[in-house]
Amino acid sequence: MRHLAIALALGLVIVSGANARSASFDPDPVFPVGPISDTTSHQIAKLDRVASRLAGRRTTVNCWSLRDWTRLDAWRGTHHYPRAMGITYPDDHQIDLSPFICEVLGQALARSANQPLFTAYAVTVLAHESAHASGISAENQAECRAIQTDTRAARLLGLPSALAMRIPHIYRGTIYPYDEQRYRTPVCHPGLPGVVVPDTLGPTAELRPFERIAAAAAQSLRGWKNDGGADAVGPLSPCSVVRSRTEEQVRFGESFYGPHGERLISSSIRFHNRQEFAVARVRQQTLERCDIALGNHLNREFGSPWRFSGVAHRGRSRASHGSGCSGSFRQTAGTSGTTTESRGSTPPTSASQN
Repeated sequence: MRHLAIALALGLVIVSGANARSASFDPDPVFPVGPISDTTSHQIAKLDRVASRLAGRRTTVNCWSLRDWTRLDAWRGTHHYPRAMGITYPDDHQIDLSPFICEVLGQALARSANQPLFTAYAVTVLAHESAHASGISAENQAECRAIQTDTRAARLLGLPSALAMRIPHIYRGTIYPYDEQRYRTPVCHPGLPGVVVPDTLGPTAELRPFERIAAAAAQSLRGWKNDGGADAVGPLSPCSVVRSRTEEQVRFGESFYGPHGERLISSSIRFHNRQEFAVARVRQQTLERCDIALGNHLNREFGSPWRFSGVAHRGRSRASHGSGCSGSFRQTAGTSGTTTESRGSTPPTSASQN
């Protein structure tokens, strides 16, 4: 089973009244064969074929809708199971995947989004669950097997050969170091040398302006460690200024860790149009209250003694060139709270959220 670390848990929807509904909920239903969909759960024939090849036995793969997965997550919570991005039933040779993983795999199959880090994560989750379907039960062994088979999995999905060969190195360098201990003890050597990459979406040429902004930020953070885009991997937080990944035309994100436990997460986004940017500006105004409430909820859930008490906002965003809008939102998270500042501008129809 591929779990979601605490840093990635922000995108999961909190459901009330789960105890009352869990009795009638079926956590292991049979879904009809169909396409990957946010609104309807389906068995995915293409992913069946990939997982079956990786597992060496007939395996089915279900992609759950957001509504169904939210109910499953609530049911698992009442039975004290951890949150997960993928679940495998070895006796049934069945894999269940979360909406986020399926969304990224669907984009990879359609070649509709150039996002190497997200793709590396989703491919590895599929390979990890396929390792469980093959009969491997230990999480560290399944994780190592997944990294070993990442390139094959990517090629079976039809990804370009150059990307397929990079995926195990991207995963090994950017995400694997933050796996739970039971996933990486003893240490897995396949995938080395690992590479640390930012979270990116979009053509290389359109990412260059954001890369220059990130390089300037890195220069001002001497002594801080650049951890790439691992913090961005996962479903959107309910507090995000972005309502849906479909709003993102170009995306660039990195995380920096300071010498005294400070953390800065920087993400730049170019929206498709003025309306999407305007909505993002409105949502940014509620970011403080939402971040505090969600942060405290997660701290309580995971038994952390920390409590968030305030967020400071300052800055501006402005329209430019008539048809687009630009802005910059930067957020710094420390050990005792969160600070957000907004200043400057980026290209038209762009925003930066940290």
